[in-house]
Amino acid sequence: MIATVNSNTATSQSPENTFYRTDLNELFLKIFTAELTQQNPLSPMDNKEWVQQLAQFANLSQMTNFNKEMQSLKDSVSFMSATNLVGKEVTYKEDNETTGKGKIDSVTQKEGKIFLNIGTKEISLDQLISVKGETI
Repeated sequence: MIATVNSNTATSQSPENTFYRTDLNELFLKIFTAELTQQNPLSPMDNKEWVQQLAQFANLSQMTNFNKEMQSLKDSVSFMSATNLVGKEVTYKEDNETTGKGKIDSVTQKEGKIFLNIGTKEISLDQLISVKGETI
């Protein structure tokens, strides 16, 4: 997901979330079809076994979706917290271990990582040392 916030605009782009869910459903159907074609016709799969497998798959699918939603919520909260820094003076670590200071112009999220834009510089939240009046 790519998102950008500055003092004038806010944009967000999100990939389709259905791919993963569809992929799991297709996998389950392939496994189920393979089991049906390979079973002994004189001793077919017990209905209880089928229901158990279906229930386990449904639980796995729900847990996977829940984990993805929680990660998405965490990312959104982190991004929104970072947007509160727009317009504030900060101190940050430079790549060469020196420190820099500046006013945050905008916040960008690329590939799940949040960056603060100070003039032409782009710093990660990990590089942030302090916000004027606060120490991180």
